[in-house]
Amino acid sequence: MAKKDQMSERDACANDFIARVQARNVVNKTEWSVGDEDAAALTLDKDLRRKLVRLLSSPKYKPPVLPKVAMEVHSLTQEHNVTVQALGRVLGMDPVLAGRVMKVVQSPLYAGRSKVTSLNHALTRLGLDEVRNIVWQVSMDMKIFRSPHYEGMMEAVRRHSIACAHVAGVIAKHVRVVQDMAFLTGLMHDVGIAGSLIALGNDKESKKLDRDILWRALDAIHEDTSALLTAHWKLPDSIRQAVGNHHTTPSKQGEMPPLLAVVAVAELLTNNLDYGMIKKAVMPPTVRLDVMSKSLVEKACESLGIDGPMLRALREESKELLAKAELD
Repeated sequence: MAKKDQMSERDACANDFIARVQARNVVNKTEWSVGDEDAAALTLDKDLRRKLVRLLSSPKYKPPVLPKVAMEVHSLTQEHNVTVQALGRVLGMDPVLAGRVMKVVQSPLYAGRSKVTSLNHALTRLGLDEVRNIVWQVSMDMKIFRSPHYEGMMEAVRRHSIACAHVAGVIAKHVRVVQDMAFLTGLMHDVGIAGSLIALGNDKESKKLDRDILWRALDAIHEDTSALLTAHWKLPDSIRQAVGNHHTTPSKQGEMPPLLAVVAVAELLTNNLDYGMIKKAVMPPTVRLDVMSKSLVEKACESLGIDGPMLRALREESKELLAKAELD
């Protein structure tokens, strides 16, 4: 692709990001009440939001790059008649990634009665779709959910995002939504937080930030930054729409897209099972982070045909799966 075309695409992504931020009044709108003693904190929060908007919409901004092999694996699994051997050859191009995939495959979540001895064996036993999801999980873990400047916060994003991906897959299986898209959307839904932390870590002018204020600023803007990154990565429109609006309740007349509904319910269950962005035992009482509104969850359940008993059954199935996933 010509450099001029790359620049025009980058400009389009930045312009769309700015338009979203302005339309939602991201910088000035706050969800938390403040007294006189918190006025300084509120100012710092708004200043940080402005800084993030400037960094992410700057012509100099370079979004984190998705691993090439993960993109190729995803493309291959969309083709008809793709062979296990062909997928194995692509994975073999990145030995480190392949090794990490094998490690996940051999975890309690996927382990069967017989030990997996090779990538081809894993592909044969688990199937292309499951291996593709594992490749995405490992790739995001290696390349995106990493920052030497914010290790603790990135670990929280990683844990929550992978948990939400698995729960989204459970839900999709029962409501007949395409499972691979559900898993990837769950994995990507909070990628804006990771992208923002990477941008702040790379910014030489950013100083050590108060953790509570940083969480608040990231929470306020993460739908927009998630939409920005998935646009840079040219992911399907259905994924970009879901990650960019996963806390936004559609109007009563509007239909809720299936992927958005799945992620809304997945986030509810993930948080309920204490795989939220911050564990309940350590969450400061002043911080309500990544919380789903009651109206959004109700609309999501209605659109997917999930009633109370089914929601409880999904919670139990998700609980068992996450225990095997060993995310801690």
